Amino acid sequence: MHDLVKQYASDLGRLHADEDERPQALLRLMGYYEQYAREADAWARGEQPQRGIVFSSPAQAMGWLEDERENLVEAVALCLREGLPQKGAAIALALAEFLTQTRQFDDLLRVMSAVLDSPAADDADEYTRTAVLNNFAVAMATTGDFDTAMEALQDAARLGNMADQSAAYALMLSNLGATLLLGRRLDEAVRVLQQASVRYSEIGDRAALSQVLSNLGIALLDLGHVEEALEELERALTLSTHASGSLHDQAVLLTTLGTAQLRNERREEGMSTLALAAMRAGQMGEAPGQGTVLESLGRAMLEVQQYDEAIGLFMRAVHVFRKVGDVHSEARSCNNLGLALLEVNQDSQGLLELEHARERYMVIGDQLSAAQCLNNVGNALRRLGRHDEAVQSLVQAVEELRLASDERVLAEALLNLGLSYVEQGEEERAYMALSESAAVHTSLGDITARARALHALGRSAHRADDELAVEHLRAATEAFRQGRDDSGLFDSLLLLSDRLSAAGQHGEAHAAFQEALRLEPSIRKNPDAHGQGHADDVS
Repeated sequence: MHDLVKQYASDLGRLHADEDERPQALLRLMGYYEQYAREADAWARGEQPQRGIVFSSPAQAMGWLEDERENLVEAVALCLREGLPQKGAAIALALAEFLTQTRQFDDLLRVMSAVLDSPAADDADEYTRTAVLNNFAVAMATTGDFDTAMEALQDAARLGNMADQSAAYALMLSNLGATLLLGRRLDEAVRVLQQASVRYSEIGDRAALSQVLSNLGIALLDLGHVEEALEELERALTLSTHASGSLHDQAVLLTTLGTAQLRNERREEGMSTLALAAMRAGQMGEAPGQGTVLESLGRAMLEVQQYDEAIGLFMRAVHVFRKVGDVHSEARSCNNLGLALLEVNQDSQGLLELEHARERYMVIGDQLSAAQCLNNVGNALRRLGRHDEAVQSLVQAVEELRLASDERVLAEALLNLGLSYVEQGEEERAYMALSESAAVHTSLGDITARARALHALGRSAHRADDELAVEHLRAATEAFRQGRDDSGLFDSLLLLSDRLSAAGQHGEAHAAFQEALRLEPSIRKNPDAHGQGHADDVS
């Protein structure tokens, strides 16, 4: 229990030991928790309390919520057991924003389920039950049960007498979609955000529709649907010119649009859009929203290989998040900063940033992000030649990612683990890890990542003088062609040429070598990446 809570409870005990029994003492203690939690929640939502008596800054409020998270979750259950359902529901709702921001979805599900399952649930007022159902839907969706989440959302709408076309129901869909995006459940996010966009279009709320389309564009872009993303983002930009959106929303939209334009090979247009986003970010002042925009711009700079600019942006984002006490966003920016430093061969400094990010994620209990970050730590260790430590980290990352059901990063970790095994001469283990990586990437439809895994398989088989090397390298070259990855195709063609020549297939070897030579000018400025790192997304 937090020191302030201990002191308060101790003072209450001494003051009322003779005149009160346990129920009255518990009521006062839970009243204290409710008061503190409500005020901290206001800070977490960016709404400075008009009469703040406990906290003086967002950093102090968020720090208290982090320190007291386990106690607050248990306090909800305690209130419900001890006949204080209103206190329990109030504390649960006061936790919702913090638990969502920090991706503590298991805790969010725990407290909302407890309130809904309590005997007093049916007696709760309409607002409380609707709000709890809404947050329960968010938690269910992000922990995997999408159908139950949608049922809960519809129950909340019916309870609040909301028509399907109402603004309140559209807002609940919008919030659910944004949370699914935060939790990286991209397919479900697209479905919900599309529903929200239809309803806001019918209502005629341009500002809300622009925000929904912006999030929809982010989800589509992360799924690799660049043309669809551009369509939604350009609609959002058109709408935003007729709506009074915040500087933060404008900057996020412009950053995403610029990134989509870059991926659509519209480099000049994309860089111009990103410059406008940077100008909006500069107008915001040091606020959490500015940190988010700076980080998004940094990720865009990573994509166009402007690594020094990306490093500077991530450093500024870390400074902003640290200043306002946003530990989760600080960890995310440190992770991305670490990856940028690896790109300029500052491997030791990059490793320090990644290890710091992992430690911060563990502090706030975000197991999924911590597992994703551990994959990056393992890749950094591998690049530094610390192969035993790399394997140890990557084996642990694979285990944690399996538990978290994150197949995308699991496939990356398996690729890095396979590469580490290759460098250790553990060919059999390398083959198993790389084969699984290729299979998972295939199931995800990620052609380029599958190609990298196949190339690594071919290289491993080549070192072991295995005749399967040619088969794997031919599959890799075809996948690199489909994914339009000239750098990867160049490396695979050269290795395939060597292997075919050694096998006496000189005609095919010469053809592969000639194709590689034709590619050489286009890949001089784009050296092959060293393994797979996972950049944390900003929603």
